[in-house]
Amino acid sequence: MRSRPIHNALLVVLLLASQVATALELKPLLVEVIFNQVPHGDAFVLLDEDGELYAETRNLLAWRVRQPYPKEIPFRGRDFFRLSEFPGVEASIDLRQYRVVVSFPPNLLEDSGVTLTSPQPPKPESSTGFSMDYDLSLQDNGSSLGMGRAGLLQPTIFSPAGFLTSGITYTNFEFEPPSSNNVPNDWTRLETTWGRDIPSKMLSVRIGDSTTGTGTWGRAIRFGGFRIGTNFATQPNLITFPLPSIEGVTAVPSALDLYVNNALVYREDVPSGPFSVRDVPVVSGSGQVQVVVRDILGREQVLVQDFYASPELLRKGLTDFSFSAGVARKDFGIESNNYGGVLAELTNRKGITNTFTLEGRSEFSDQHFNAGMTGFFQAGRFGIVSTGFALSVDDKSNEGALYTVGYEYLGEQFRLNANVMGTSEDFMQLGFVDGAKPPQLQAALGIGYHQRAVGSYGATFVTQDFHDGPSRDVATLTFLKTFPNLVSFSATASYINTSSGDDFVTAVTFSVPLGGRRSFNTSLHYNQEEFVATAEARSNLPVGTGYGYRLAAETGFVDVYEADFDVQNDFQTYSFETRSYDGEFAWRAGVAGSFVYLDGDTYFARQLMDGFAVVDLADYPDVRVYLENQEIGTTNEEGRILLPGLRPYQTNRLRIEARDLPMNTRITKLATEVAPYFRSGILLEFPVGPARAAILRLVDETGNPVRAGAVATIDGRTEIFPVGKDGLLYLTGLDTSKHVRVKWNGDRCELEVPAPVGDEPLPNLGEHTCVTTETH
Repeated sequence: MRSRPIHNALLVVLLLASQVATALELKPLLVEVIFNQVPHGDAFVLLDEDGELYAETRNLLAWRVRQPYPKEIPFRGRDFFRLSEFPGVEASIDLRQYRVVVSFPPNLLEDSGVTLTSPQPPKPESSTGFSMDYDLSLQDNGSSLGMGRAGLLQPTIFSPAGFLTSGITYTNFEFEPPSSNNVPNDWTRLETTWGRDIPSKMLSVRIGDSTTGTGTWGRAIRFGGFRIGTNFATQPNLITFPLPSIEGVTAVPSALDLYVNNALVYREDVPSGPFSVRDVPVVSGSGQVQVVVRDILGREQVLVQDFYASPELLRKGLTDFSFSAGVARKDFGIESNNYGGVLAELTNRKGITNTFTLEGRSEFSDQHFNAGMTGFFQAGRFGIVSTGFALSVDDKSNEGALYTVGYEYLGEQFRLNANVMGTSEDFMQLGFVDGAKPPQLQAALGIGYHQRAVGSYGATFVTQDFHDGPSRDVATLTFLKTFPNLVSFSATASYINTSSGDDFVTAVTFSVPLGGRRSFNTSLHYNQEEFVATAEARSNLPVGTGYGYRLAAETGFVDVYEADFDVQNDFQTYSFETRSYDGEFAWRAGVAGSFVYLDGDTYFARQLMDGFAVVDLADYPDVRVYLENQEIGTTNEEGRILLPGLRPYQTNRLRIEARDLPMNTRITKLATEVAPYFRSGILLEFPVGPARAAILRLVDETGNPVRAGAVATIDGRTEIFPVGKDGLLYLTGLDTSKHVRVKWNGDRCELEVPAPVGDEPLPNLGEHTCVTTETH
């Protein structure tokens, strides 16, 4: 700061000498700026003969001053603005310290908005290859089907262009099953589909077997043909429903604490002026957002805002659509190629505002056409109201109608759901065949109350009336209590009223965690004037290799005993199940796993599910690999391992165990994050390799060691290697002779380092002379 007056004096002289005379003499000054009590570094300002201060455009933007600005004053090709022309602004200058203090009222400043979003997952990847999940079993079902074999296969071809997959089942039993069992003794094709996902557009395309979209009042129909639609799963961090935001104003820089339902979720410093926190992360339902703002003097202001968040709504401008066209699939799982009449479906939901979502849906078949609309309205913090209607006409010109009304409220303690749907006798929609009709009236009411100290209570009532059949009513009461030691108790009671009579069912259940993967539960049921008691002990399979089991017993109408045992290694999961039902014994033995062909190699692993990766560690065997900090297995002789069960489009964290690598290994990173495409795999090459390391001692031409602290570099590489005490130097990457340059305090020297000979993990190359090339 002491040199600034001299600097500014010279600057003033030079600028004024070339400045064209104006009505007011303007002096440019380089000053330190204090803006709204916060230092903002140095800036050029103008000072006129009346003591008025002028700031240029770049400074106003840095200070977040809201536009429009007053009339500009040109000065040497730049625009300056008189600060006194901004209403409520105070500005002063201290010429002894060359410091300007500026104070802008908050209403003249731009909003310092903060959007609370989750980190984006890695960009999805897919290699090219082939995979197949399989589940094979041998079983004896006693007198029902006898001895038999069964299998489920799912071969898949995947590439960056998409995937082609199919499901295939095989069954073969000693006894030909009766037609009512619908169990074919043959190969049966399930779904065969080519698919491509486009995450950047949240879009999925399916050609082949698929299911239609449903909308609010539609039904999912299996069909063969073409489908395109929104797939929010390709952007897992996207919150589709509107999230609350909160706004405020601070006169001076302050600390902001954000609370959701009295839990602190965010903390940040905000500058003076307006601020807003957008997309506050909340769970669905009713709640309250609080912002506590504390300035540097300890003064507090508290802002409170109620909210209601629901997946029933879409954010303003967000669209969710589905279009399907093809032929209906019949007898799925029983026949391979039974297709019926043509059909088409179009569903489109759009967030008109953050409090109103509109859905339109239309269906077409060779027997009917229908179309309808449904609206979802947010009633403040009191829930969501929905209402909709649809009209249909069949191939005989019969017209029908459908209406729906619904209400949803979910609070911290109380919840309420009510839905009513009704149709006229001639209304037709997809999914009802052979003269079947949707219900004439279907109504459901659910009420719940939760309090941690006493537990959760619930009551539901459902009634259905049909155009061509009897009515049915079901009423249920529930209670659930979880104790501090995670022991839980639940009780249910249901009353069922149908045309064939009434029934009353009750049950109570205790569940006790036993630590780790083990648990025990027991229950008592009452039904049709009989008591049924059950008990079950289980230990779930681990993520990696290990075993699990399940033991269960039931007594009441008949005695039932069950025992299951599962064990899995790196390649397969084996299961053995037994069951004794009223004295009749049955068993099943199975094996499940997967087969993969990728990058010229074949792998066997546990079932892949929807995504996987092959980790390549450059020929390093027996290295442990972890997925989400759970050990999955070790690399094979080629240094590779297949990791099943990765989540498509989501962040999957992988790491390797450094202690399992040789000492002379060069490691760039030990962990990474990947996101595979759906039904696809990734070849992931970790950047590890032989270090080709060695130790040598550097000396100059006089024989003295090169000073400690010097740095060495190898030509063609960016790594820096420090020289240690007594000239000792550690180098890596010496697979061939390397030219090394050493620098310290302006001095330089060079030398040739030969490649190490032999198999020592860290050879000592002895003493080498570094020849001086330049001295300063």
